[in-house]
Amino acid sequence: VSILQFVLGIALYYGPWSVLLDYVLPLAVCGLASLIKIVRVRNVNLYLGVIMSMVLKYLCHFASGAFLFGSYAPEGMHPVIYSLGYNLPYNLATLVVAYIAVTLLYPVLHKALRFSK
Repeated sequence: VSILQFVLGIALYYGPWSVLLDYVLPLAVCGLASLIKIVRVRNVNLYLGVIMSMVLKYLCHFASGAFLFGSYAPEGMHPVIYSLGYNLPYNLATLVVAYIAVTLLYPVLHKALRFSK
């Protein structure tokens, strides 16, 4: 989605740190899920990889919100608290969608890869 936002000209950023924390790093850490070695015990490591990568993605967005977009916090609210609350709902939704996608796609990919050897 982030690359598409840049292509369409709708990406919202405030300098290089914003691009790094809101676009580059979150997308990069999403790929980390595949680095966790898959063990055949109910795919626990694969799901752990999804959770870990989504937590790292959330931390990137949280840092951006707290340090770069803190001025958007309502008056009297600490930017850290604002960033925690602002970024948590959509990152939890992303985690749920990623978890469901992995659950649905893993058996198909596992079967396809097994036959390609």
